[in-house]
Amino acid sequence: MDIELSFWKILLIKIKLSVINWFGRFCEQFGLIINPLTWDDILSSFDKKDQKGANSDVFLENQKKIINEIRLVKSKAPVRFREGIKYNIRRVIKQRLLMNKLILEDPSIFKIPIVKPVFIIGLPKADTTLLHNIFGLNAKFRVPLAYELRNYSEITSLAIDKDPVYHELNRLIICYKSCISSNYCQMKNMRADKPEECHLIFEHLGLIFEYVYAFSPSDMLTYKKFMKATLNDKPYQFDIYNYYKQIIQMILRNDQDRTKRFVASSSIHLLYLPILVKLFPDAHFILIHRNVYQCILSLCLELEIFLKEDWMINSDHIGRSVLAHFSDYSRIGLRNRRFLEDQGLANRFIDVDYENLKNCDTNGTIQEIYKKLEENISVDDMENLTNFMEEYKGKDDGVESSSLDKFGLTYDKVGSEMVEYIDFMQKLCLNH
Repeated sequence: MDIELSFWKILLIKIKLSVINWFGRFCEQFGLIINPLTWDDILSSFDKKDQKGANSDVFLENQKKIINEIRLVKSKAPVRFREGIKYNIRRVIKQRLLMNKLILEDPSIFKIPIVKPVFIIGLPKADTTLLHNIFGLNAKFRVPLAYELRNYSEITSLAIDKDPVYHELNRLIICYKSCISSNYCQMKNMRADKPEECHLIFEHLGLIFEYVYAFSPSDMLTYKKFMKATLNDKPYQFDIYNYYKQIIQMILRNDQDRTKRFVASSSIHLLYLPILVKLFPDAHFILIHRNVYQCILSLCLELEIFLKEDWMINSDHIGRSVLAHFSDYSRIGLRNRRFLEDQGLANRFIDVDYENLKNCDTNGTIQEIYKKLEENISVDDMENLTNFMEEYKGKDDGVESSSLDKFGLTYDKVGSEMVEYIDFMQKLCLNH
């Protein structure tokens, strides 16, 4: 990071945020919502032409759903959370409108090839990020960076250290880390120049599964219903993944070498595998398998850091929400995989044991992955991998020093909900 905030500036921002949050909560006791979240308020920062464009763009309808749901929830969203949502949705609108303008100027962007893409998938917190970073070490692969995914229409052909989009995100991360949630930033290892997962693209699509954790079961009902509907609406899935593909092409538009294999990572892809194959017929899927109990506990711990201070949500609620989320992911993911295997596509899946990847068998595991992808790995690549894994060894997401019962869960309860997935892993000879 090349930017630092002074002690006094950090202190001033923290005081300001605390006062805003306290004053917001105080006013809400009397039914007054400070700085309410509305679509018109978000659009007020755009000129009239862009406002008209945003209102008529069908791909921004999902953002309206998010705003309406958060605005109506009974458990009021904290002031700084509402401000964060406003900032993010304004960014989403800006990127979409800029993309529309760029495509009018150069329609050939949507003809950019996405060469034999590799999708790294798994249950949430299976640490698909580790393999994503490993692919980022190899020049044969194209791994998108955080600042590219976040501002896909604004990235330039300049070197990363000269790109203003990169420096803008750097400043935001440092501010967030210094003034809002240093623990969360450290857990996520937030950096503008590191490979990032596709959740940032899904923000642009209006599919933000993580939001539902922040609310009680009686809130966000319309949005939850909409999210579930996407899992069965094939035409809609095709539309959102076609938009996903276009965002990737926008990211690749400044690349000089377009022969590299694109590598994407997200647990959300598990939910839409048949559509992915339809749009990317030569895709491969690397499925990371981590101990289910560790995955669930890891996500609970992350959400506790992110939600508890502002939302006053108890640990049992986090545990229930996470377990239900994992149950849906595993059930739908297995159904989708079996569907593709029945279509004769079993050879597109590469199963990887997280423990082998993380620990002593890293080199052998990576070599096996490359072999199945029909790619060679050089001596330099192996040296880079060895150095990277030396730095990675110290990473700890807290699961070793915590337990499921902290979140009202037991091994029996998790096992009964996840029995189908655990049985599937055992058939693959993976101890999960």
